[in-house]
Amino acid sequence: MDFPYIFLLFLLLLLAYLEWREKATSQLYFKVACCIVFFFVAFRAPIVGADTWNYYRFATGMRSFYNYDTRDPEPLYLLYNDFFRKFCPIGIVFMSVNTIIIFSPIYYILNKCCKYKAFSVLSFFLLYNYTTYFTALRQVLSLAIILWGVIYVMEKKKYRWVVYLGLGVLAWLMHTTAAVVAPLFIFAYVLRLRNRIIPIAAICITAILGIVLKTFNILDTFNFLLSFNFEATERISFYLQDSELLDNIAINVALRNTILGIIIFLCIDRNKMNHWFAKIYLLGILIFNLFISVPMMQRMVAGNMLFIIVVISWIFESQNYLYRHKQLINIVMSLIILYFTRSYIIVNTDYDIHDDAKMHPYYFYFEDYRNAPSFMLN
Repeated sequence: MDFPYIFLLFLLLLLAYLEWREKATSQLYFKVACCIVFFFVAFRAPIVGADTWNYYRFATGMRSFYNYDTRDPEPLYLLYNDFFRKFCPIGIVFMSVNTIIIFSPIYYILNKCCKYKAFSVLSFFLLYNYTTYFTALRQVLSLAIILWGVIYVMEKKKYRWVVYLGLGVLAWLMHTTAAVVAPLFIFAYVLRLRNRIIPIAAICITAILGIVLKTFNILDTFNFLLSFNFEATERISFYLQDSELLDNIAINVALRNTILGIIIFLCIDRNKMNHWFAKIYLLGILIFNLFISVPMMQRMVAGNMLFIIVVISWIFESQNYLYRHKQLINIVMSLIILYFTRSYIIVNTDYDIHDDAKMHPYYFYFEDYRNAPSFMLN
């Protein structure tokens, strides 16, 4: 059993429960939850999370290259990395600054858009593929830039779309997945859902097409465009090169996303259904369902699926036709938490030390990790 992960979970469960019991009348539990997550992510050993050790050594001057890939990292990341190499080649500072940057827009969004904020922090570890934030530094730095653009548009500031597009370009210079993520978010913004039957039907149809009938193949869909090897899609095409991997794990993830999506769009208020965040999340489910055969599709829709931590908290605030059945909503949410708590514990108990994600075993920065299995595998 990887005890740090388990301990983290139960601390967040306790804080979410206390917040729910007090009807979210205090920010205390949210702030404590954020501090715990910051410490857990920033003060992890640099061997926790695939590629973290590569980023760490590159930024602190332990070696002069990121990894053995012949392609250089994106130019903005090289500038970011050079700052640490020249002015502050201290590992714990690098890890801490990364954590602040990647989580600051999420903190801002939760603080502005959620009543039950500690529950949203818990949802990040229970319902979202949180390993992305441990393993894909350039991608989540890029996503953080886009999220600030989303915030700027949401607050209806002057020249908001110019700022959004400018930040989208910066995000692309950090990681080329932004070439997909930023336009997809714009599409979600203009999308209009007339009633809750539309998202629920779309989720069900894409689940049938992608999971049950297996009729969609993203390789056939995009091979023509990717064959041109545009720089903007070079790393994206790498995610799509592997052969189909439609295994039980992928199907389970897709079915969980499908069921959660149906529950969310059944329960949230109608005005929330057309909220930009809800539509971004919806597109993530639909794309993942259709293109489940792509092994790294979870990485491609990580930005979309992140918004589950916002929209699922809106169920507790619902004032729609289910309002008279608050007890039923509480039971459903309790069952969701129990089910995913069980899954989380299993994942962090019965783990493979040779897994590519290199999330286990967890070590803190101040521990001696030189004999850790993940260190030996690097």
